[in-house]
Amino acid sequence: MWEKAELGDKQRFQNLLFPQGFYFDKENKHIEPLTVNRFFCCKPLIINELRAKEKGTFL
Repeated sequence: MWEKAELGDKQRFQNLLFPQGFYFDKENKHIEPLTVNRFFCCKPLIINELRAKEKGTFL
């Protein structure tokens, strides 16, 4: 899917996921996002709550 997407679509998707862009460390050749869209940060919390509900340990 990513390979078939056009440049503009890729840029819009990246901006949605990483609204403040990336930090690139030339020396270590390391790329790190400055922030991640808050919507995606909630996913682990939701998954944990669903698992707890399945086990009957949900508060």
